[in-house]
Amino acid sequence: MERNYQLNTNLLMAYTKELIAVDKDLKEFTLNSAYNEEFEIVKSMPGVGDTLGMVIIYETHDIKRFKSPGKYSSYCRVIKCKKESAGKSYGYSGAKIGNPFLKWAYSQAAVLSKRNPLMKAFSNDLIRQHGERKARAIYTHKICRSIYFMLQRKQKFDPIDFFGRQKYERLQRLNN
Repeated sequence: MERNYQLNTNLLMAYTKELIAVDKDLKEFTLNSAYNEEFEIVKSMPGVGDTLGMVIIYETHDIKRFKSPGKYSSYCRVIKCKKESAGKSYGYSGAKIGNPFLKWAYSQAAVLSKRNPLMKAFSNDLIRQHGERKARAIYTHKICRSIYFMLQRKQKFDPIDFFGRQKYERLQRLNN
């Protein structure tokens, strides 16, 4: 039993070293590619690091192929697809339509961004207003829309753009 444990530990250590090397190579490749500027822009969002930044950039490809933030959010699976015809709504469908990797990346970014005190306070406001599940969906959608506009405008994260000036000032007062 102890021998099996030792073998598994050794394998885990070997794979960990390899994965660290692969991650380093991917980051270096991204920094030297045409996506360098977009990668730095996406990484400026709180909660988005190297891995999530690469997933968002490589799975999105060119942001210009999406006509609106709603189309991009739908592709990222952070909002539901609405069935409608001739202005009449027939509910929602197609939960599997879109990119599952972007859904994962934005969900992780939403969780990790709450380490930032302003983002945490904003998330808590949403929870108070809408409840836990709905607030999480709204928050993830807001992050997705923000990254869409950041990539469109080629601008790094600006908290005033994200929250709005009044809300940003209120959140700052609450955190100080």
